[in-house]
Amino acid sequence: MTALSKVAVIGGGFSGMAAAIEFARRGIAVDLIELDPEWRPYGAGISLNGAIFRVFNSLGVMERFLEDGFAGDGGSVHLANGMQIAEIPTPRVAGLDLPGAGAIMRPVLARLLSERVRALGVNVHLGESFASIEDTGDAVKVTLTSGAVIRDDLVVGADGLFSKVRQTLFAEAPQPAYSGQSVWRAVLPRDPEVDRVMMFVGPKVKLGFNPVSDTEMYIFLTEDQPAKQRFADAVLPGRLLQLMAPFQFPLVERIRPQITAQASIVHRPIEALLLPRP
Repeated sequence: MTALSKVAVIGGGFSGMAAAIEFARRGIAVDLIELDPEWRPYGAGISLNGAIFRVFNSLGVMERFLEDGFAGDGGSVHLANGMQIAEIPTPRVAGLDLPGAGAIMRPVLARLLSERVRALGVNVHLGESFASIEDTGDAVKVTLTSGAVIRDDLVVGADGLFSKVRQTLFAEAPQPAYSGQSVWRAVLPRDPEVDRVMMFVGPKVKLGFNPVSDTEMYIFLTEDQPAKQRFADAVLPGRLLQLMAPFQFPLVERIRPQITAQASIVHRPIEALLLPRP
C-alpha cells in the first residue's frame, strides 16, 4: 500500500476528532466511530500549550478557539500563602502572533472540533464500536457492533486510556496504572486576578487556576492519594474545601463560597500508561 484513500478512526474524543480532521484535510475519506450516541464530552476545563495551538492552526480551528477559549502568555508558581516564587515560560511555538498557553472548557472544544469534522464530510458513526478488526492483506475489515462492515486502508485507535483497540490488537500490552494522585476540577466565574495559569504549592497538594474564557475559569487541585478512591457527588464540595484549607490568601478566600454543587466539580484518579517500543 503506497497511499491512503480511506481511514477508520475509532474513538471520537479530542484525539480521534483531530486525526479525522487531518486525514479529511488531506483528501482521505474517514469513518469516525464513536461509542457515545450523544457524542458528549467529559470533564471541565483543559489546559493547552503552544504545541497544541500549532496543531489547531493546522486543523483550521485556531480562530474559533480564540473566540471561545482563553490564550495568554506565561504562568506563575506560588506558595500556599500566595507569595509568588517562580515564573513559568510559555514559548510562542505556534508563531509570534499567538500566545504560548491557554485553556478552554472541554464541551466548547468538543463542539468546535465536531463542527469541523462535520464540515469536512467525515462519516460519523455514533453509538457504535467495533466487534472485530481483521487485516485482509489489501485492506482492514472492521465489523461494527451494529453488524455493518466497513473496509479501510488504515485503522487508528483513539479510544482512550482503556482502549479496546489496544486490548484487541496487543493483548499482552500493560494496563494503565494508578499514579498515587487524584485530580479535582471545578468551574467558576473568572476572578479578575486570574489572567493566566496560576499554581499554588501546599503540603502534598497543589492548587491551580486557569481562565477558560472571558467569563469563566476552572480550578484544579491534585492531591496525594495512596489508594484509588471515588466519592459520591454529594460530598465533593465539602471534600474539595477541606483540601483547599492550607491555602490562605485573598483570591482563595473570594473563591471558597463558590465551591458548591453548582460548580461542576469533577474528581478522578490519575492513571497513566507508557507502552514499550515498538
